Amino acid sequence: MNHPARRLLPALLLLQLPLLPAACSDDGRVPLVVYSPHGPDIGAEFEAAFEAAHPDVDVRYQPLSTGDILTRVRGEAANPGADVWWGAPASTFAIAAEEGLLETYRPSWIERVDARYRDAEDRFAPHFVIPQILIYNRDRMSAEEAPTSWDDLTSDTYRGRIVLRNPPPSGSMRGAFSWLVAWKAGNDPGKVDRGFEFLRAVHLNTKKYGAQPRELFESIKRDRDRVIGMWNLADAIFQRDRYEYPFGIVVPEEGVPIVIDGIAIVKNAARDPARAAAARAFYEYVTSLESGRKLMHEHGRMLVRDDVPAGDLPEWHAEYAYRPLPVDWKFAGEHADEWMARWEAEVKPLERDAP
Repeated sequence: MNHPARRLLPALLLLQLPLLPAACSDDGRVPLVVYSPHGPDIGAEFEAAFEAAHPDVDVRYQPLSTGDILTRVRGEAANPGADVWWGAPASTFAIAAEEGLLETYRPSWIERVDARYRDAEDRFAPHFVIPQILIYNRDRMSAEEAPTSWDDLTSDTYRGRIVLRNPPPSGSMRGAFSWLVAWKAGNDPGKVDRGFEFLRAVHLNTKKYGAQPRELFESIKRDRDRVIGMWNLADAIFQRDRYEYPFGIVVPEEGVPIVIDGIAIVKNAARDPARAAAARAFYEYVTSLESGRKLMHEHGRMLVRDDVPAGDLPEWHAEYAYRPLPVDWKFAGEHADEWMARWEAEVKPLERDAP
């Protein structure tokens, strides 16, 4: 039984973790704590690179899910444990901003980003554009057998053959689901039920919801049912090229959900000038064009800014051309939390047809 107390336990445990000191590390360096869902690969690389460029700073990178980060930042509001929050959908940052959890900071490059993606008060900034696509095991399934559209996911052909990341803790999945609801509703608040009819049909074909991305990747690699997954294009390419997952990639014909992933400085985190300066320097460092080249070519990310030289774009950017679903960004973003709560209450509890 999923008792409410059990659901609260992870959050309570997070809030009981010891906070890091504000002034200096044991070796005299300025501590800089970064919460991020980008994972340990990116974390270790940029922690080392930034420390090499700023030897007076001790970066403490903590990889966490987007949901866990928001829970921590809320719980630590009176005594912040992190300085920089690197990575979350713009809709999640907007919630944190409205709750007064983020500092105002205007990065040096912000004018190179379309105004519709930016926060008017500079409480967070967009960093990556992340298309959500479908993946399958190309060693077990031919391209002709793979789905070509989002509507294919509701077909009996894929009953018991869909694997997904559990949406509530995943910022990207929450964003993708909100886009799919808005698309099916035609951006009409009066037709949102159509979006939930679609999500129900997908749920009834779903075999498994993984708690972590690695569960999703391993299911697609090993499952004999030849399963289909939804994931973001950037990480699918990274996992395929770096770790040799046999991913085939489908860019659905109707278009794709787009998640704008951002960065922010946590409110009141910098309790001394040196730490505040380190937070701003790290923010600028990881969002620079130089770091962007590495993130695009080695980690499959795509910058949202418009001044990336054409010669710096990775080959896969042209190979997997995509277009956004015809969705009102504001409509999908403003209702993402509401729709996720409805999905958890109305859709997830349904007994699945899938074995």
